[in-house]
Formats: sequence, C-alpha cells, structure tokens
Amino acid sequence: MNLSITETKWVKFGKSHDFVFVGKETIATASGIYVNFLDLNTREKRIERFDSKERGDGASCLAGHPTVAMFSVVERKYNPKISIFMYPTLQRISRCVLPDKTNGYLSCSFAGTEYLISLTNFPDFRLIVWLWKTGKHVAVLNTKIDDLVQEICCSPNPPHLISQLGIVDGTLSICQIRTCSKIFYKKSLADWNLSWQFVWSISTFHSIQVGRQYCFKDGILLHSKSGEIFEISTQYDNVPHIEIIYTDEIEYKALFSISQRADHVATIDRLDRLCIFEVSTGKLTARLSLKHHGEVVRVDSHPTLPILAACSVSGNCIFIDITSLPKIINCFHLYGDFLDRIKFSHYGELLGIGNSQTGKIFIIGKRFEEHSVDVLGLIEIDGHNDFQDVILMEALFSMHQMRNIGIYVTDSRVLTYGYDGLIVVRDSTELRKVNAVFMPHHRSKGGIKCAISSRFGETIISLGRNGDLVATRVRLQEPETKKNLAESRAANVHLSIEDFVSGPNELYGLAEKTWLDNVIVAKLKAESDEALPRRASIIADLEKIKNQIRELLDINESKPPDARSPISAFDLDRESRQRKIEEARLERDEVHRKLEEECTQRDQVASYIREIFWDPLQVKPCALKSIGGDTIVHNYPLVASTRRMNDFKVWDRLSLDADEVLYR
Repeated sequence: MNLSITETKWVKFGKSHDFVFVGKETIATASGIYVNFLDLNTREKRIERFDSKERGDGASCLAGHPTVAMFSVVERKYNPKISIFMYPTLQRISRCVLPDKTNGYLSCSFAGTEYLISLTNFPDFRLIVWLWKTGKHVAVLNTKIDDLVQEICCSPNPPHLISQLGIVDGTLSICQIRTCSKIFYKKSLADWNLSWQFVWSISTFHSIQVGRQYCFKDGILLHSKSGEIFEISTQYDNVPHIEIIYTDEIEYKALFSISQRADHVATIDRLDRLCIFEVSTGKLTARLSLKHHGEVVRVDSHPTLPILAACSVSGNCIFIDITSLPKIINCFHLYGDFLDRIKFSHYGELLGIGNSQTGKIFIIGKRFEEHSVDVLGLIEIDGHNDFQDVILMEALFSMHQMRNIGIYVTDSRVLTYGYDGLIVVRDSTELRKVNAVFMPHHRSKGGIKCAISSRFGETIISLGRNGDLVATRVRLQEPETKKNLAESRAANVHLSIEDFVSGPNELYGLAEKTWLDNVIVAKLKAESDEALPRRASIIADLEKIKNQIRELLDINESKPPDARSPISAFDLDRESRQRKIEEARLERDEVHRKLEEECTQRDQVASYIREIFWDPLQVKPCALKSIGGDTIVHNYPLVASTRRMNDFKVWDRLSLDADEVLYR
C-alpha cells in the first residue's frame, strides 16, 4: 500500500483550554495531539504534533518550568508517560514513568527547579513528587479530594507549597514539600494571619475560564470562554489596562464546504456564528451571527451558487449569500419544532429540510410562473420502508478501529472518519485503493465529528468532537486531473442569487404562525368552504324530515286510541338508539362497579387505621365543652400498656446502653 504523505497546515483549538508559561514570553496550550505555542511579543503561533514514539501519544496536563524555557506534557492514554522538553528545540531531556499502572493524570506543576509534581486520576488521586532530571519519583501522598476535575499549582521558591483545588466542589488543600522529600499537610487557610487590601477592579465583559499570573510582568493573563486570551496589567499610574492577546479559540460545532468558493471553508461556532476561513492559511475572512434565527443545527451549500442554507431548532430555514461578506437574503419559518436535516438537490433546483424524528420534509424551490423560490410542499415519511430492492454489491474493510464511521464523498475522493480519530482517504473510482491514513484528532477526545475535502482532495479539514478544527495537506502520489463538474452543472441550471432573495415577509416571522400552521389553517378553511353548501343541504333535508314526523305524530294523536300507532313506529333509527342506550347502561354499570371498589378500599383503610390507632387507646381523645361555652376541657388520649410495647422499651434501652459502650 503506497500511502500519501500528510502535513498539518493549521489548527484552531475549540473549547477554551488551560495554558502555561514556557519561558518568559511564550504560553502553551494543549488539545488532542497538538500543543499551541504563542509568542506574547510577536503574536506568532506555532503548532506542534505529539503523536510519535519520541513525543508520546497525545498531549495534556502541560506544566511550565518557572525559570527555564522547558515544559512537561502527559500522554493521552492508559498508564501515560510524562515527558520533559526544552523549548524551542523540543528536545526531550527526561521522561517520568511509574512502575505501577495508573489511569492517567489530572494536573502537573513544577515545584522550584528540581521537582515536578503530578496528580493521578481516579480512583487514587495521589500526589507524586518527581526528580524530573532522573525521572525517579521520590514521594507519594494519597489526597483527600476526590473530584474528577482538579488542578494543582506549586510555589516557585522554597518552602515549596502545593495547592490542590477540586473544581467541582471547591475544596482546597495545601501541602508542603520538605527537603527530605516527604509531604506534610499544612494547616487550614483560616489559621493564616493574612491581611488583604483592595487595590483595583475592572470590568472585562468576558466570561473568564482560566487565569494565570504573568510572573515576569505586573499583570494577569486570562482566558475567556469565548476564546480570547487577554492581559490585564497596571502601568505607573496603577490603573488596570486590558489588551487582547489572542482571539482565535472557540468551540466549533459544524463544518461544511462551499461549492463555489473552493479556496474557503465554513463553520458554525458555539455562539451560532457563521465563520468563513481560507483553506490554505486558516485565516478568518468573514463572520456572521445567525443566533436571531435560533440555534443552527445543519448547513448545506448550493452546488452551483455562492449560497448557504441553514436550518435551526426554531424550525427556520435561512438562505445566506456569501459572494463577498455573508448576509441573510431570505428566511422561511416552516415548522414549530426543530429541523435537523437539510440538503440541496444535485443541481440545486430544490432544497429539502426535514425533521428526523417526525419524518416531515419541506421542499423549497422555484415554480415556473414565480420569480423567487418558495415552499413547494410537504412530504411525510412513515419510516416503514423495508428496502427490499437494495442489494449489497461490495464490502470493504474500513481500516477504522471503532464503529459508527462517517463518510464524505467528492468527485474524486471518498473520506471515512470516526471516533478513533482516523481519516481514511480512498479513490472514488477504485474504493479498494487507499491513498492516505492519518490521525488529525485524538481518540480520547471523541475523535472526529466531521471531515471534508477540497475540490481535488489536496487539503482535508476535519472537525473534532472537542471543537478543534484541523487542516491537513495530503500530498498525492499522482496528479489529479478530474474536471470540475460545477461549471457543467451551472450550464444546465437557470438559477441566480436573485431567485433566492426576498424582502421582509410577515408570513415567515418568528412571532407569526409557521408555514405548516398556515397550510393547515388554509386546508381546513378550504374544506369548510367546500362542505358548506352540502352542510346547508343536509340541514335543510333534516328540517324537512322533522316537519314530516311532527305532522305524522299530530295525525296519529288525533285518531282513536285503538287506531293509534305506537310511538316506536316513528323511530327512524331504532337500532342505533338501542345501541346507544346499551352503551350508556354499560358505562353506568362500570362507574358503579368502580365506585363500589373505591368505597370498599376506603372502608378497609379506615378499619386498619381504627385498629392500629384508635382501638388500643385506653382513654379516647375528646373535648368537653361547658353549657355556657366559655370553658373547654380536653381529654388527651392515653395508650394502653402491653407486654409487647414493654419489650420494645427494654430493647431500646439495651440498644442505647450498647451505643454508649461503643462510642463513649
């Protein structure tokens, strides 16, 4: 198998991560198999992979040395190794490995210049002191905090104090390292005689996730949940100032290609913003908020026009023009429930938007007599298709290590991806031919959520389940000569962006009824209008029948008694009336039976309560009221003493004596 060479072009970290200082002017962040180094002076970013025998299997729990440009990193696997690297050479100078197995580590921190402290994961939660130069552990302490999310931090100067913080319940523990390499617990923080003085405060307008003291400057670096890293520092005037350091980290939840802009790729971030990036550099070129239309679930790209269509949990479908700066050009409020499926037809004349649970599919397209697209109709799928006509033609080994893989198909490539973090690239004309197998995301973080390919497969962008976005260049062994089919498609479809543009339309406003509601109302009104003449005719015929029966009854009553017909002779639907009478009798009998059962049950409960609480009373409770009404004498109940109750009292006394002996 002659596999292609892969190279990571750019990475955008998703969820906000912890960061550490590496040297004086560099901070590092780890996610999956990548470590991001950011120079605070030049703002230059450097991405390094940690997925080799030398660097280890993944990167987590970074720790920066307090004085030397050096850092430690923990593997993302069972019984991980802790490796120490120099920066910027990334030369490994030491490795720390426990002789016994461990599930992993929660946090690491350097203590001074000689020691490295690590906190193991569930179920031990042990603090381990390492002499990082030799890779030997010199002390172990079983801690009392059992949070699954914890963080440790060590003081750079002796005496070396270790703070252990349980993030979930907020428990804080302080330990101290002695030169004899033994660990001792310090006293509670309440015993420390410290006085704090207010210096300054500032509003950041950010939701803070992580904070770090800038040891070499009078400042603080903070990481917000929306992805920004900013610095708060004080100048000579002692006034705090905010400076944005980095703004490119936020969790991405959707990834899709743009048919008519092959050099760009689009994503939806955690804040429901449409973000467009250059494929070659990862540069953010445009951003548009879609939050007003509800949380975005799926997006699809028109095959021949620079248009995107998105569906949301609010039942909306919006069209976005991405010719230059993205803008919303149309919106249809289709459904009162969420819409989580959307797809353009092969040539883009139709768009299907559906709900995967109810089976409702809305079709949007252009009618010949209209100038713009509109909702054409609704299809409901009952989900009982047995697919008897589907025949398995060929089965191939997926080469993945976990089930439930995803597939992305282009004119020249077939990509498969999954929870194992692997991407397998195949030739679309010869599926047995595998062009590349590589791992852009780590399995411990959920692997890959989505992966797409550029037009000719030279660049693959993947979205991890942790929100990371990774672009990988695949150096093909043979040049790609496939023809771009978008041009031939465009020649066969008479559509333009103007066909999708619509002005403000109250019918599709969020505050108004949905398209489906309006269709149902219109259908009911049409049916009512259609049935109105027949209803009037039926009512008129019924009135005639009533008049005829009334006349016949009057004639019958005027005749002698022996010549009169019984009233039942005028019953036009005797069978139906008898059936209703019988149904009413059965219903009455059922209600009568249930009431009798309920009465019996209540009597049993009352008898049981009387037997337990009333009958054993030696003196029944009562109240005696004087004739004048000014005096009331209450006679309180008195329970009769029995041998059984006396035995309980003796047993209770024996139990009490035993407790005093055991716990005295």
